[in-house]
Amino acid sequence: MEPTIAELVLGRTLFGISMGDIGRYGLMFIMLTMGMTLQVKDFTLLLKNPGSVLAGLIAQMLLLPIVAFVLIWLLQPPLYIAVGAIVLACCPGAATSNYFCYLARGDVALSVTLTAISGMLVLLTMPVFVNAGFIMLTDAEQAIRLPVLQTMQQIFLMLILPVVIGMSLRAILAEPLAKKIQTGLSMLSFGLMMLVVVMSLSGLQGHFVELIVSCGLLALITNLITMFCGFGIGSLMGLADKQCRALTVEVGIQNFLLAMIIALTILKNPEYAIFPVVYLVMMYITVFAYIAYCRWLDSKNVIKF
Repeated sequence: MEPTIAELVLGRTLFGISMGDIGRYGLMFIMLTMGMTLQVKDFTLLLKNPGSVLAGLIAQMLLLPIVAFVLIWLLQPPLYIAVGAIVLACCPGAATSNYFCYLARGDVALSVTLTAISGMLVLLTMPVFVNAGFIMLTDAEQAIRLPVLQTMQQIFLMLILPVVIGMSLRAILAEPLAKKIQTGLSMLSFGLMMLVVVMSLSGLQGHFVELIVSCGLLALITNLITMFCGFGIGSLMGLADKQCRALTVEVGIQNFLLAMIIALTILKNPEYAIFPVVYLVMMYITVFAYIAYCRWLDSKNVIKF
């Protein structure tokens, strides 16, 4: 029996370690690294400028799942694509969004704050929103459910605990040593993330067109609409240009690693991880295009928004 596309793309191993485990370790190191860049005072942005933080959280935690649900209802993709889209839409922003925000010359402090807070809130929002989406998609005979307690435990271990440990290390260790450890962890976490990306994309060889046809349109439209939502809500609230850029990037860059891990290790179906892989391709295309656009605007001294 020939392997499915999902098995070809996501069933790979490295020295006997599955892609799901590599992704899990990579995500934990990424969050640990991000924790070492944070201090308690960084969260005072929530008190100093609650409007920008609230705008980002609304766009990311509420509007993004709604956009996904509406597009699934309109486009009627296959069930495995729809499940993957719902899981991804309910994930928090990825830590890499902070770097992309820097490249777009956005408000990096706002981006980091949103990444950290959304990573904590998702402990409660993900099981609720994902299961609500599954109820919408399936009937009693083909019911798919995300185990609430197991999901909350995994999110805590992969997202929240590493950030807390990182912040604790930053507070305990001398600044020079903390910076050295942070640099080493950054290189390790980036390497693990790129390993997952390369392993995922290399498995697309010979199947790229098929996957783009099956879910590329949904991934691209979802990404573009959510980035516009980030920009739109920032503009409506009268936020500064740098903050609007931060929201645009933050909302568009989703934590595809978390979506893949949930699909592979909790839902235990590699087909559900196909959409996050395709979304990864689309979001990198759009975010680099947006960064180039922002740089062009700055070079022309054009006032945006």
